[in-house]
Amino acid sequence: MSPLQTAIIDSYKKKFPKDKLRHISEKTEIQITRVFRILNGSEMKISEYEAFQECLQYNESHLTLIEKLKFTLSHLNEKESNLFKSLLDQEILNIQLRQKFEARRLNFKEVL
Repeated sequence: MSPLQTAIIDSYKKKFPKDKLRHISEKTEIQITRVFRILNGSEMKISEYEAFQECLQYNESHLTLIEKLKFTLSHLNEKESNLFKSLLDQEILNIQLRQKFEARRLNFKEVL
């Protein structure tokens, strides 16, 4: 296994320590058996490097966004803050619904 591959896998495991093979497969869109082989030392393809890297960067961009939101909320008056919070709650609900739908779609594919 190359040092770059080891670094990417270690970074992923630090960010997502509880992820099982299935979760890694879903996030990276790499087949679960391939994820198993990669984690056990098989060399990654370029597309697989990119998938892991994209997954890591996606998470980092969300953390940056959350930090900016916290800063912004601290500078709003109560009325603006409540409006902003309700908009965020709606968006979070939409994201959760999309995730549930995607999980059901993946489970349905497994049944087929």
